[in-house]
Amino acid sequence: MKMSSELEQNTRSNKKRSKRRSIKWFILIPFFLLIFGGVGYGSLIYNKAKAVVSDAYAQIDKSSKRDKEVEPLKDNISILIMGVDGSEMRKSQYGEAVRTDALLLATINKDDKSVKLVSIPRDSRVYIPSRKK
Repeated sequence: MKMSSELEQNTRSNKKRSKRRSIKWFILIPFFLLIFGGVGYGSLIYNKAKAVVSDAYAQIDKSSKRDKEVEPLKDNISILIMGVDGSEMRKSQYGEAVRTDALLLATINKDDKSVKLVSIPRDSRVYIPSRKK
């Protein structure tokens, strides 16, 4: 009698242990998959953004029209932002030559602590004084 009750207790405790283990694995596996997936996706997005930024920026020298170099942290500056549509349809029609779709002129005013944006439509008709009509 004593032997069968001990055997019964052992099987019950083994079942409880295996149930606890399966619950732990059921919780831990999706948790680790979410963590590793999130880290992987985050690094993918980071690397894509890094590639876009490095391709979009080119270091140029100071213009000969200026006496002193502009210091963005101290001076007011204006930045022209040009958006280009490089879709496959445009490439098939025009080749590698593409035009800008959007022009934004951003002026950063240090004194006012403001940024002003002006959107310039692509097909603007403007008067150029040096050209004859």
